[in-house]
Amino acid sequence: MNDHPLKVEHHNTTSDGGSIASKDYEDRYFQDNGFDESKEVYIDGNDLEERWESFSGSCFTIGELGFGLGLNFLTTMHCWLKKERSFNLDYIGIDKKILEKRNLVLLEEAFPNLKKEINIFKECDVVGHNGFECISIPDLKIRLILVTEDVQKAINDICISNIDAWFLDGFDPKKNPEMWTEDVLKAVFDLSSSDSSFSSFTSVGRIRRALLENGFEVNKVPGFGTKRHRIVGRKFEENKKSNEIKKIAILGAGLSGSNLAFNLANSNIEVDIYDALDDLSKGSSGGPIASMYPKFSLDNSPRSKFLIASYFFSLNFYIKTLGFENTGLLFYGSDEIKDKWISKILTLRRDDLFELLNDDELEDLLGVSEIKKALHVKKGLFLQPLELKKKLLEHRFIKIILNEKFVSFAEEKNKVEVHFKSGLSKSYDALAVCTGKGLKDFNDNLKVSYGQMAGISNKDLFNIKMPLNHQGYIIPKVNGTNWIGSTYEQSADFKKENIEEKVKLNHAIFGNKDMSYEIQDLWEGERVSAKNNLPIASKIPGAKNIYCIGGLGSRGLSYAPFLAEIVSSAIQDKQIPLGKEIFTLLNI
Repeated sequence: MNDHPLKVEHHNTTSDGGSIASKDYEDRYFQDNGFDESKEVYIDGNDLEERWESFSGSCFTIGELGFGLGLNFLTTMHCWLKKERSFNLDYIGIDKKILEKRNLVLLEEAFPNLKKEINIFKECDVVGHNGFECISIPDLKIRLILVTEDVQKAINDICISNIDAWFLDGFDPKKNPEMWTEDVLKAVFDLSSSDSSFSSFTSVGRIRRALLENGFEVNKVPGFGTKRHRIVGRKFEENKKSNEIKKIAILGAGLSGSNLAFNLANSNIEVDIYDALDDLSKGSSGGPIASMYPKFSLDNSPRSKFLIASYFFSLNFYIKTLGFENTGLLFYGSDEIKDKWISKILTLRRDDLFELLNDDELEDLLGVSEIKKALHVKKGLFLQPLELKKKLLEHRFIKIILNEKFVSFAEEKNKVEVHFKSGLSKSYDALAVCTGKGLKDFNDNLKVSYGQMAGISNKDLFNIKMPLNHQGYIIPKVNGTNWIGSTYEQSADFKKENIEEKVKLNHAIFGNKDMSYEIQDLWEGERVSAKNNLPIASKIPGAKNIYCIGGLGSRGLSYAPFLAEIVSSAIQDKQIPLGKEIFTLLNI
């Protein structure tokens, strides 16, 4: 049993140099000429290239039952990249086991014609965890959503019925019956768009009948290779017109608002982003430095799944899309609670993500210190929030309007009127509220806390190479300053002695307990969090096109890009890159 999202099952494969098979299911993943099979059965079986030529929507969505080693996704990418597309492609791949780079090596040997696509996939840096893992490839207009769960749970957790084509590619129904149950096939129909299609390698009678009974038009056609027959089908229903969003207002230019603006602008949606302050460097998101915080929960709860999905999506966004550097992070078991957490993380046996470092290795990263062992989190980074926001907002579809205090909004038909204290009023297709504690007007479960960071400038101290988390944290020098934090206080009546304790603690860790020090810089800010310890990313209750993001607490850097992806997907009627159960918990 998998008792943590990072405790995963792997494909147990065997290969004779050509054919690749599963030892668990005693069945081949595909025939020897697998690329031709994938193209004929799934791409041509769903008439994808022809349908893409006339597609008028903003996003075409494919769902696959039995993602396996990813061959059908790679074949789809191969066809997709033949020409420039004016719309996006979402690909949802469901499987019980994770895909690993060693699996891609097998495919690379078997299909040299897919070398380009396999290299693109390798660069995506798929983590491999249970639940939903969202991998965005914005340059190619592709988003891959891997759902690693039992098939029934996975398909029940998909949020939106917008899947335009299905690849039904589980192993032989006799050897993998749970992939082909009547409940699963009913869910396939229910999650399909109004003119969806499906294709499958199988033609088993009960599967054909189940698809017919659920409402698909089903046809038996010649099979591929050694298969005599296979089935294809279409769903025909009246097309429901979606409300197209062309221009949106965002209130709040902090991390949440800036990430959402960037996400929407990359979908060619015009964005006006407003902030009540007169400078992007001000406010809670204007701190001098921020570090990702991978302190994952130790259970298999919805919150645990969210923390992991959000952390790794956000990290990949910073590195792959914005060009920030992966530095890694260190966790020191400075007390019993953190020490137990580190021990539990190591039991996950994810050497690709975590390793325990000892004296000599730590001295290379930290210099001389009292720390004899620490957890190295291999994926993580720190950055300057102002630099991040500037990168996000430098986009031709984004207009920044500062020093405008929001007063009210009103929805009328398909428009949202937004009113400001200055007398300015403007109309938009949608509105997103990302105003921190301003969301308390909509949700009384939000709470505000406060914190301080201290800046220490001493060229001889704290010459560390990556952030160190313990009873607080210390960040490597930026512009000659180490930032130490952070305090947690219930009121804005800050007590300097609290941050001084953090500074003293770091001096003690680095063997300078009795050394005098001076705090050269001090930053004070507020955090807004929800009482269920999950952030908010949802539509405002009772509204049609008004959304919100908030309650990020102290995990803004680890949450903001993923929450922006969730809300942007909701605004555009795209698939939500998160399970239904967790998405519901993010509602305001």
